[in-house]
Amino acid sequence: MSGKSIIVVGGTGTGKSTFIKERLKKVHKNSIHLYDVNKEYVDFYNKPFTSFEKFAKTSQKISDGVLVYEEATIFLSNKGANDAVRDVLVRKRHTNNTIFFIFHSLRTVPRWIFDLSNFVVVFKTNDSEGFIDSRFENELLTACFKEVNTNTDKHYHKVFSIY
Repeated sequence: MSGKSIIVVGGTGTGKSTFIKERLKKVHKNSIHLYDVNKEYVDFYNKPFTSFEKFAKTSQKISDGVLVYEEATIFLSNKGANDAVRDVLVRKRHTNNTIFFIFHSLRTVPRWIFDLSNFVVVFKTNDSEGFIDSRFENELLTACFKEVNTNTDKHYHKVFSIY
């Protein structure tokens, strides 16, 4: 799981947090670095809450870790690129970090994060197929989105490899 960036996207109650927690169970707690605005991961990360800016800057100094940007929609959508986060993404292979960005919809994923990531875990969202097709210009991602959103299982998800 090292040296990767994974976007996890899905609506409320679709299983994003459960998906992340399952992966964190396999990681030594000292390797986990979470920005947990809603305190959903206290069993994995019980450190004092800090500002997003401080967390992003601290993330630049981490190696061999798992970084989780929970509720990334709040901090990274509709804004220009965050230099500290971009640095962490670009250097992920050299720092041996695995980075998770959790968003509620594909429309809120900044293109620069998508372009620097390896995978998207697609859960059900309220995005439209036409928007996904025009925004990402990737027919395989559009097909993955369509498969997930037409599946009757509320928690159905699929991992899409960007490269």
